[in-house]
Amino acid sequence: MTEAQGGRSPLFFYLLLPLGVQALLVGLFFSGNRTLAELVAPVANREYGLLENLQNLVLLAMVVSAFKAMGEEVHKGIRLLWGGLGLFAILILLEEVDFGLHYYESLRGIVPEEKAAIRNLHNQRGVLDVIKLVVDVGFVLLYVVAPWLAKRFPSSVAVLIPDRRSILVLLVAVAASRAAHWLEDNASTDFGALKGNISEFRELGTYWVALLHVRTVKRRRASASSTEPHAGV
Repeated sequence: MTEAQGGRSPLFFYLLLPLGVQALLVGLFFSGNRTLAELVAPVANREYGLLENLQNLVLLAMVVSAFKAMGEEVHKGIRLLWGGLGLFAILILLEEVDFGLHYYESLRGIVPEEKAAIRNLHNQRGVLDVIKLVVDVGFVLLYVVAPWLAKRFPSSVAVLIPDRRSILVLLVAVAASRAAHWLEDNASTDFGALKGNISEFRELGTYWVALLHVRTVKRRRASASSTEPHAGV
C-alpha cells in the first residue's frame, strides 16, 4: 500500500484516496438529505454508519497486518513489538465498538439510558481531551518531524519511521475536521448524529495514516529480513 501497486502511485493512498473518502463523507453528512446523512452517521446510533465502520475496518486491517508481520519477522524482539502493536490495535477496536455492547443491545432490542450510553474509556468526560492532546502531539512528532530526520537515525531505527508523505493524510484529516466543524456551526443541515463528536472525521484520518505506517514498516522489515542472517533468532 505504500509502493506503486496495481498501477497506483503512493500518492493515491496518501492523498487521493483519503481526500476522496473524507470529501464524500462530509458531503453526504451535510448534504441536507437525511437519508444520505444517516448513511454516514445514523441519528439513532452513529456506530452503525459509514464513518464509524470505516474506522473499524481500518483498525481491523491494522490488527491483521501487525500479526501477519509478526509471523513473518525473524527477530524475536521485533516479533514481540508486532504482537504488542496487534494487541493494542485490538484494544482500540474494542473501544470503538464499546466492546461489542452496542451490537449486543441492537440484536436484543435494548435501548440504553443516555447517561449509561458511554461505556468506553476514550469517550469519558475529561479523558477524551487528554487523549486528543497526546495523539495530536505524538502524531506531529511521528508523522511530521521524524520522517524529515530519518537520515539522522541509525538504520535499525530509521526502518521504523513512517513515509514522509504521511503528512498529506494528516493535512486531509485536519481539513476535513475543520470543514465539518464549520458546517456544524454554520449550516442548517446537521441532524445531530455527531453532536459533540464531529472530530470523528479526523479520527478516520489518524487511523488510516497509522495503517499506512504499519504497512510501510512491514514491507521494509520483510525486505531486510530476507537479507539478514537468522542466527540468534
